[in-house]
Formats: sequence, structure tokens, C-alpha cells
Amino acid sequence: MELKEIVKEWLKQHNYDGLFNDDCGCIISDLMPCNEPGTQCEAGHATPCPGPETCENGGGCLWHIGPKQNC
Repeated sequence: MELKEIVKEWLKQHNYDGLFNDDCGCIISDLMPCNEPGTQCEAGHATPCPGPETCENGGGCLWHIGPKQNC
């Protein structure tokens, strides 16, 4: 089993949506698109993109991955 598959399974078992770090984020269905796991990646949860007003990427994305937000 490849590292990518091991990470996918662990994320699913622990109810995470993907990985993130200061530079990027990826969801389980497109995990490690750079084909290189980052040593600074953390398990995270997807949230809808807040829109162009507050999105660092100009609002052109559907979601962001980050730590779980406690309401």
C-alpha cells in the first residue's frame, strides 16, 4: 500500500476532509496533487470559500481546508 492510500484511509477513519499547511490544502479525492507529501501538512476540515472579499485566492475556489472551527 502506498503512503497516499494509507493517509487517505487514516483521514477517512478520523473524519477529516483533507490536508493543509500554510501554502495549500487538498481534499481526500485529490490528495497530494503535487505527488509529494509535505512534512508540514496537517489533517483538516473543509469549509466553503468565504468569497472574494476575504479569500486569499480571490474567491475562485470552492472550499478551504483548515483546522476544525468550534462554534
